[in-house]
Amino acid sequence: MYLNAHINDLFSNSKIFLVTLILIVANVYGVFSCSLETLYIDRIIETISNRYYLCIILFAILICVYNVFDKFKKNTFLILRLKNKKNCIIKLIKDFLYNVTIILFINFCILLILSNLTWSGDLGLHNYQNYNITNIIYCVHINFSP
Repeated sequence: MYLNAHINDLFSNSKIFLVTLILIVANVYGVFSCSLETLYIDRIIETISNRYYLCIILFAILICVYNVFDKFKKNTFLILRLKNKKNCIIKLIKDFLYNVTIILFINFCILLILSNLTWSGDLGLHNYQNYNITNIIYCVHINFSP
């Protein structure tokens, strides 16, 4: 009884759990907001291009960045060890980029899992719009381009 209450208390107060929950809800919304007739890769492109989906993902990233900044600000021993403001800012930016990269990677994995669960057709590889590349390369490009 005490162990279950402790685990529930840990997950209910954790911002990481909140970010993960937001990512799952955003991806469920993104996958199910697409029409059922779209092809697999086009469904992922349509999900990533949805402005409401992007707002939810950016909100999750904002919570993650605030959490990193808050933990960095409370860790006075780390700030003292870094010695000057330039090293503090570099360390803070590295932590931000590391956490945002992890959030985007987890988001893409959740999106692929949900897309696989809801799709039963073929991949539907074809040239994307007027570009001379396939739609899967376009999908990777819009996910991982800066």
